[in-house]
Amino acid sequence: MIEINLLIIDDNEDDRTVYKRYLKKNNQVNFNFLDAINGEEAIQLFENNEIDCILLDHLLPDIDGVDLIEKLEKGKISNTLPIVAITGEGNEEIAAKFIKNGAKEYLSKSKISKEGLIRAIFNTISISKLNLKI
Repeated sequence: MIEINLLIIDDNEDDRTVYKRYLKKNNQVNFNFLDAINGEEAIQLFENNEIDCILLDHLLPDIDGVDLIEKLEKGKISNTLPIVAITGEGNEEIAAKFIKNGAKEYLSKSKISKEGLIRAIFNTISISKLNLKI
């Protein structure tokens, strides 16, 4: 069974619970979850753990998700972070900002599904690994 360390950065506990419920039902992958409710926690968890993928909310109490990407990238090879951006706003402008700043996938909370979330995580990990090799 594949193991994936997933950092979920979202201040909404209900949303984090939904993501975990969707992902726990997968028979091929064992997800290990790390939760952060703000940017400060996210940076600490990211620096102290091996993270395979990040689910990143747009609006956090202490920082904008797009700005957090920049802080997480410090000392890393640019464009290799495995980030799936998630927001409740479903705004194309925000999606474009996220992608431009390094997110590999973008999902709207209102349209998220189990299959879509799993696909986004696998795509993000694959793209990040390809970018590392280039």
